[in-house]
Amino acid sequence: MVERMEKCWKQWEQPLLILSVVLHPSYKLSKFHTSISNLSLTNLGKWLKYYYEAWFGSKPRTVLAEFVQYIKELDPYDDNSFTQFQGRLVDFWEFTSGIGPELAKIAIRIHGICVNFASVERLWSSMGYLHTNRRNRLKSNKVLAMAQIRSDIFYNRNIRNAKNGEKKIRQLHIATPIPEEESDNDSDDNDNQIIVDEEEENLERNSDNENEPVTKEDEKCWDSIITEWINSAEHENQFDNVDDENLFSDELNNFDLGGHTLHPADDDSAKWSLVSLFTSNLESPTFLNRDNKFADE
Repeated sequence: MVERMEKCWKQWEQPLLILSVVLHPSYKLSKFHTSISNLSLTNLGKWLKYYYEAWFGSKPRTVLAEFVQYIKELDPYDDNSFTQFQGRLVDFWEFTSGIGPELAKIAIRIHGICVNFASVERLWSSMGYLHTNRRNRLKSNKVLAMAQIRSDIFYNRNIRNAKNGEKKIRQLHIATPIPEEESDNDSDDNDNQIIVDEEEENLERNSDNENEPVTKEDEKCWDSIITEWINSAEHENQFDNVDDENLFSDELNNFDLGGHTLHPADDDSAKWSLVSLFTSNLESPTFLNRDNKFADE
């Protein structure tokens, strides 16, 4: 079990998960071993600067000073202040944003992440339509590229349908002209004429929408989608020898953001083992305690 957990943990973006524990006011650094060399305040500060620049598109100015104040538990980062929020992390960090705005933005972003498998399940479902019993020789890279293109097509189609729906709603809310006041017979004839004209206009609109010609924008959109599909297929076919694999790995390593040339998930210096990272006196999650409480009752 430990080996399987370590294998999965090694593939994750560990700095992000570690910061989620460090930026919990009740934990801070108390759950980690103090003897780890590459988990000092300096290293954590580097990752704070990286995520601030990656998420908000600008370089931080005061996040390191705010982080030191937070680690020293100076007011309002002390335990007394946090207990008044009854465990509500987002509310606590919103409260402290007046003193430490940059650190609060990072903490709110991290603790606001909803951990779920919805996107992965949706991608697997889409890949299931492509990798069938009759098409079971497709490589995983090609299936993934095809699924991404399929999702992009559906996304653009939904946007197009939403815009067409807004146009129809605006057309329905166009006020009809008010006829001049005449005799009763004339007014009845005008009302009937307005109804007939509206029906004819609706029929003409529907026929125009059905017979609407393909515009140049649609052709360019489809050309770009098909070109991307072809490039993905050709790119996948380049992995037949070692030289092409090295070329592909060099393309992946072309990364430069926040002073880091490697993505956190690929950086070997940002990898720790679970056994050496956390202390041995970790308490069980709160939901496990609740289950035990219900079982006792």
